[in-house]
Amino acid sequence: MNRDLLNSASVSKTAIVLNFLSVYIVWGSTYLAIKYAVASFPPLLMAATRFFVAGLLMMIIGKLRNEVKLQSQDQRLAAMSGMLLVLANGFVCIAEMSLPSGFVAIVIGMTPICVMILNWFFFEKVKPSLLQFLGILISLLGIILLTKNDSANIESSSAINIFLLVLAALSWAAGSIMQRGSGKVPNIFSYSGFQLVIGAIMIGAIGAVMGEIGQIEVSQINSLGIFSLLYLIIFGSTISFSSYIWISRHVDPQKVATYAVVNPVVAVWLGWAIADETLNIRTVLYSILVIVGLFFVLFKKGVPLREASLSE
Repeated sequence: MNRDLLNSASVSKTAIVLNFLSVYIVWGSTYLAIKYAVASFPPLLMAATRFFVAGLLMMIIGKLRNEVKLQSQDQRLAAMSGMLLVLANGFVCIAEMSLPSGFVAIVIGMTPICVMILNWFFFEKVKPSLLQFLGILISLLGIILLTKNDSANIESSSAINIFLLVLAALSWAAGSIMQRGSGKVPNIFSYSGFQLVIGAIMIGAIGAVMGEIGQIEVSQINSLGIFSLLYLIIFGSTISFSSYIWISRHVDPQKVATYAVVNPVVAVWLGWAIADETLNIRTVLYSILVIVGLFFVLFKKGVPLREASLSE
């Protein structure tokens, strides 16, 4: 691991590697786990259970670590960002009831583009560079082609689910931007746990209003669904979400954003290898197109659009 990953000499390289592996591999695998979990449980109530239990576990860990109590301003920030982040996952759970997990992961991989667009128009007012703007166009083209390519394998109701995925990417992007304000909060487990619990309560309430409680059927719950839910609670949320928050505070933001490129790759291949999801040459090529676009968005420092227009 290069030294430029560290923003402090006291940060262990081993800790950085392990936390990156957690975010890369485990988060990439959660798309497949969600696919199996929503086959046994209603999507929003499943997500609410996942995040509520994981949040409680993290708050208990924070208590055992003698983390200081969250200040009121930290609670407000955690609540708002947590609701956005968990809502995004709730949308993903609904979409995966009819869409392939690898396809969902690729669309959600566009989150960094949403971050850039939201920052451009609503937050820091920073325009993307020429190469970043090109990356946005390339990724969008890849998504359009991928959607068209997979249309034969997707149910007619998928249009609303694809729309939900776009909302999920926007919600996660907005939550991530708000998350930046937590950089100085030392109590990582208490903060993250509070985020997840508040977000879980919100989507649980939405699920209840939508009638999901009446949709629970014991006969549909199987061991794979239970195992998947436990995996999401322990590994997908408690461990990997903590890893994500940790590297967000200790590693250069461009390096942190690499999860958006790696996760779809992991999800696509796991979906093909384990769940027999379709993986043809066009799907691979269009997926590569999306990832190449994300590479330009995340890692290339081109001339800002404003400067380019002046030079022309």
